[in-house]
Amino acid sequence: MEQSSRLLPHAAPVESISVLAYGGLCSLVLVMDCNEAASIKPEIEIIFLGWDRPMVETAVATLLAEGTKGNYDFSDLAVVVPTAEAGRKLRAALAQQASLQDQAVLVPEIMTPEGVLAWGEVPVLVSASDAESMLAWVEVLLELDCASVPQVFPRPPTQQDFPWALQMAATLRRLQYTLGEAGWSIAVAAARFGPEFTEAERWEQLSTLERRYEASLARAGLQERNRALARAALSAQPPVGLRKLFIFGVPEPLPLVRTAWAQLAERGLAITIGLQAPPTLAEAFDAWGRPLPAIWTERPLPLFLPQEQICLLQNPASQAERLLQLAEEASGALAIGVADQEILPLALAKFSERGIPVFNPEGVTFGAQSLHWLLSCWQELLASRSWAAWAQWMRIPEVTAALLGEIVLPPDDKALSGPTALLREADGCAAAHLPTTITDALGALKRSQKESSALGQALRVSARWLDDFANEDFAVALTDYLELIYRGVDWPRGDPKTTAFRQASEHLLTKLDDITRAAASLPRRLDAAQLLQLLLRLLRDLPLFPEGGTDSVELSGWLEMPWQTADHLVVAGLNDGLVPTAITADAWLPHSLRGTLNLRTNDERFATDAYRLAAMLHQRAAKGRVELLLGRESASGDGLTPSRLLLLCPAAELPTRVNELFADPPEDSQVKLAEWERAWRLRPRLPENLAFTKISATMFLKYLQCPFRYFLEVGLKMQEYDAQKQEMDALEFGNLCHFAFEELAMDPIMKTELDVGRVAAFLKAKAAEKVQQIYGSNLSVPLLVQRSSIQQRLAAAAPVLVQSRLEGWEIMFVEINVRDLLGEPWMVEGVEISGRIDMVEYHPQLEKWRIIDYKTSAKPVTPEQAHLVPVPTKAREARPFEAGFIEAATLPDGRRWKNLQLPLYAAALRRRYQQPVEAAYLNLPPATSLVKLSDWPELVAGNLLDQAVECATAVIRCIKDAQFWPPNPKPEYENFARLGLEEWEDAIDPSGLLADAAARRAGGVVAAID
Repeated sequence: MEQSSRLLPHAAPVESISVLAYGGLCSLVLVMDCNEAASIKPEIEIIFLGWDRPMVETAVATLLAEGTKGNYDFSDLAVVVPTAEAGRKLRAALAQQASLQDQAVLVPEIMTPEGVLAWGEVPVLVSASDAESMLAWVEVLLELDCASVPQVFPRPPTQQDFPWALQMAATLRRLQYTLGEAGWSIAVAAARFGPEFTEAERWEQLSTLERRYEASLARAGLQERNRALARAALSAQPPVGLRKLFIFGVPEPLPLVRTAWAQLAERGLAITIGLQAPPTLAEAFDAWGRPLPAIWTERPLPLFLPQEQICLLQNPASQAERLLQLAEEASGALAIGVADQEILPLALAKFSERGIPVFNPEGVTFGAQSLHWLLSCWQELLASRSWAAWAQWMRIPEVTAALLGEIVLPPDDKALSGPTALLREADGCAAAHLPTTITDALGALKRSQKESSALGQALRVSARWLDDFANEDFAVALTDYLELIYRGVDWPRGDPKTTAFRQASEHLLTKLDDITRAAASLPRRLDAAQLLQLLLRLLRDLPLFPEGGTDSVELSGWLEMPWQTADHLVVAGLNDGLVPTAITADAWLPHSLRGTLNLRTNDERFATDAYRLAAMLHQRAAKGRVELLLGRESASGDGLTPSRLLLLCPAAELPTRVNELFADPPEDSQVKLAEWERAWRLRPRLPENLAFTKISATMFLKYLQCPFRYFLEVGLKMQEYDAQKQEMDALEFGNLCHFAFEELAMDPIMKTELDVGRVAAFLKAKAAEKVQQIYGSNLSVPLLVQRSSIQQRLAAAAPVLVQSRLEGWEIMFVEINVRDLLGEPWMVEGVEISGRIDMVEYHPQLEKWRIIDYKTSAKPVTPEQAHLVPVPTKAREARPFEAGFIEAATLPDGRRWKNLQLPLYAAALRRRYQQPVEAAYLNLPPATSLVKLSDWPELVAGNLLDQAVECATAVIRCIKDAQFWPPNPKPEYENFARLGLEEWEDAIDPSGLLADAAARRAGGVVAAID
């Protein structure tokens, strides 16, 4: 192993501590001062370990050379490594060495860089926890007059409530964490910027808020975290018995950590920084082993990087596919790194599909766990008690099961108490009554006499749980709630979901304890929903680390790459902003100010990542291979640029490298994203018990438009359900108008009333009564608007109705079935034609009947426009989906039937009374000036009734023969757009449907549905 060393020069800049006092609080602030640093003479040694071997191997060799009580007793040493996973690898390597020598090993204390801060003295004031800090900020923000700090809040919040305060507290905490990298407070950072700083006033106002925040903590006997860490860095003492501190592979230690190291060295602790680099590059690093930006950002990487080791692919899915391919082809050890988080879930899914075990040492966040979703839904329900929140929460399988466990139904209703039945009942209630809250839903069930249904009981159980949770001690309520939901869940041993849930639960209990203490120490009283919202905020980004098997493929992050030992290394996601990681603009702290505060900058990140890449490549230069994958676009299709690290090549090679990096990826690498892949085709079949015995006059429109869509809706009972529905749909809106007209016709006085005002008032009152009966008195804004629109249209229809009475027309029937009208079923080809006629009038003097159909569409339409469509001369030949009925549907003048409703009603009425029949639409559009009767004189004069019946007969024959394929590629009305089946013939395999249809026509047995 090549190794060289040097001592930290006395004149090297070392952060020292200055003490500032204000407001009765001691502020420990790190300040860069080269003159003061010159007087410090810490013995910090840098050793260059070379980069022809993995970092973990050179670290183990260095430690073995330090053994003092036997080669494997390292109890008097401490080791700093960059990540917890690097520490795990180092422990495993030490144990392996001891096993080879058949000796026991006493491992050193291994920690991440911030671990040395634990060696500082305990402050008099206890450091505030995250929960305590957040609540202190919330208290300040809720009591704040935003107008007093206009530079901080140039636009005061619309609602200065707890959710806003919590969100803003999180933003201010992020600013504090950033400043805490160097131990700064907001006030001292503002002072460091100086009076010439353009945003001095803004930072002064931020400092005012910080003083109020720290005063709130002080009243509770607490100290701001940054001040506690700064004190710890200044007062860091070597633990008793510790002889030496080694630092391996930490090329970007935080300023606060560097201060702690300097203090430890000044107090006599020997410190050695081990760099994975040759001594010939000594001038490329500073005294802390950090790569110097001036060198690493300007000159080419000191290695040869052939273009064939760089692979340009289309998107994250393409890169995930390439990782899977390499894993399956690998003959030896393979290390995989993923720098782009969009690639990781796709890669995990692909590996899982192939049965390849995967280990992600970076873990997943608490926010990605089912427990977080359960609590988020519950928190929203606690805060709002809205129907939308309840419907979302109750769909969680564990919640549905828990609710069903509380429901008691009669024995004969047990079949209706399963999860599917409960969900169907909830969806039906939502669609019919549009409840805003769970109280509204209970009111709707009461009005419809369904209080004791499964849904009614589930809602009452939920309300009881909510009340209990809100009124109990928060910690007790939360643990009781989780016990209630999960008591029936089976958690198999060894299952990854079990492990994740256990870890998530441990995090939850820890943070719950923090919140309980925080709530008790601060004066503001928070309700259960607010405490749960705070808990979720603190838990969301906490990592959970899975347990990896020895045979698992490890998908490491970028920081883990230098610690990989495999000869074959693949890194995906080498795009700018990912590697090197970009420090994005902060709402409070522009990037230009980071250097002023001695915080990490983009140049330093670039230099560090350039060094890491160089070390990975050099380690495998003689033996092994490195492949670097990068994408052309993100998962959402946004363009990506190659990492600037890939441009660190000799100037003569740069034009070629640029052309290759910005070229189009190979065609065979352009894998579609999973959400756009068609994994299978729909294979519809005729239901075995499908019996075509009746067709509504309105449903001919469906078949004439598209036979296949008719089959989906009628044969397979497919209907769209809108879970986000907030207002009446077109059918419900029209039904309310129908109801008002029916009430008018059934009233013996009002049906002959000639006063327009009284007719209008009657119609409006009946519509309002029905709205309240269906939707309750607590109407949402959309429902209020729709009710008003209905009443306006009905009022505009009053003059039309009165005019009909004045002309001699009498109302004979309303909402009458065709069967009742005829006194018998109307049978055509053995199939009953059914329907409900809105209104039938009779004129005694003219001995003439008239059918009126109400239309509430946005634009008024004539009956002719609604029933007949002109067919262009070039399109007179039948298209495939029309082959069975096109001849009967086409009139001699070239027009074609697209709807048969009014003609069939008129034919039924003529058949019953053998007198002339007219038909008209009562158009009720939003523009009330257009409300009027639109008649259809041609219906009888043009002898269209017989032709309509002929077309209906042809359609019935087609349906009886199961002629449902092919679909209409461009229907006038699309009811199945949300299925995403734009290319129907590509998305659907009709072979089974066609075979069933042939069997039906032959009189055979229709196969069962797949």
